[in-house]
Amino acid sequence: MAAHGRRSLVTALQHTVLRRTFQTSSEAGVLQRLPSFYESTIEEYAQREQHGMTLGQLKKFGKSRFADKDKATKRLLQSARFVQRELPIRLARRLMDLQALPHIFVTNPHISSVYESYWSAFEELRLLPESRTLDDEATLSSVLERLVEDHSAVITRLAIGLREVREKPIVGRMIDMDRFLDDMLTSRVARRILAENHIAFHRAVKAHHQEGGSDDDGDDDDFVGVVNTRLRVKAAIESAAEQATDACARALGEAPRIEVSCSDSLLLSYVPVHLHYVLVEVLKNSCRATVEQARNERGKLAPVEVRVRKDKAQGITNMLVLDEGSGLREDEVDRAFTYGWTTAIQPRPRQSSMLDAIGGDGGGVGTNAALLSGDEAPLAGLGFGLPLSRLYCRYFGGDLKVLPVGLECGTAALIRFRHLSSDTQLYAPL
Repeated sequence: MAAHGRRSLVTALQHTVLRRTFQTSSEAGVLQRLPSFYESTIEEYAQREQHGMTLGQLKKFGKSRFADKDKATKRLLQSARFVQRELPIRLARRLMDLQALPHIFVTNPHISSVYESYWSAFEELRLLPESRTLDDEATLSSVLERLVEDHSAVITRLAIGLREVREKPIVGRMIDMDRFLDDMLTSRVARRILAENHIAFHRAVKAHHQEGGSDDDGDDDDFVGVVNTRLRVKAAIESAAEQATDACARALGEAPRIEVSCSDSLLLSYVPVHLHYVLVEVLKNSCRATVEQARNERGKLAPVEVRVRKDKAQGITNMLVLDEGSGLREDEVDRAFTYGWTTAIQPRPRQSSMLDAIGGDGGGVGTNAALLSGDEAPLAGLGFGLPLSRLYCRYFGGDLKVLPVGLECGTAALIRFRHLSSDTQLYAPL
């Protein structure tokens, strides 16, 4: 187990013991309404060892869909059992982290709903029969598809819960949840990639062997699970640019032009929706800042530039996003990556309408691509876009940095996407 993971687990266990010893009867009554808060099964699973898988290992599963039916079935069942073993452990650890939160968080209705949904998924997955037959595996895949969909608003609920807690007088100003949210969301990325890689494998095997698939499945050969090994970078940027400018135009009535400097032939091995989410978030910020600056100066909209260069030696694709917007002060740069911090000023929406409008949360891959598109997301306001984007980049060894050019002089955002190779760890233990 990684040292970081051990610290998180030990801290959770210590806080749980302290909570049980010193909580008031009123607090106990609230906590008892949360399912499983004192369930020892969670602690037992949380202490089990996690296992990772590299992209190279995953390729062996992906290619087996072209093999004879018996071999493909064997690989599919192996994948199913791996998922069944890993997901309950990872969910248990996040349930422990939620248990260790301060009381003001645990009793917030949005955060407690996240706990309840994780507990429900944990129980359902651990009680499923082990996948020994194709019927067992089909049941598991159906459950995974439903859980991915059911959990699509988790990050939105965390964001609303965090905002409500921070609005509390005195206590709210003392709250620092960045470490907790980084752990929660990093684990979430791993779980969703794990689940959706199996869903993709299930669908590929079914299509190839049950619907007369051939050995030449066209563009599907570029995918290993949810990883596109030949992602066309310029096309991906142009798609994100279109959605970012559409979002800006809907919210502000106009949008700047986005100019892309990138080779048509540049390819990247990456999770497409992660790249898409990061680009849309960064470009939306640049578009908004550009429009606001132009209105302040009563000037014309300057274009937003995206310059792309590949560092072959480092296996990194660098993207520099430049705008001439209102910019950030130096003291605001670090705060820009604090969960819940935003420069957007807008009327506070009703919680129900916010959840309806946002729909997804940027956490899905593959099956929830539509929820990540940004088509129905507000231009700004939740304060999760930049920190979550940086987390996506760092998950695979990349990064996202904001470089202030100066107030009213614009902003430069440097995005670093690491090329996913055969030894890339897909399911980081945490």
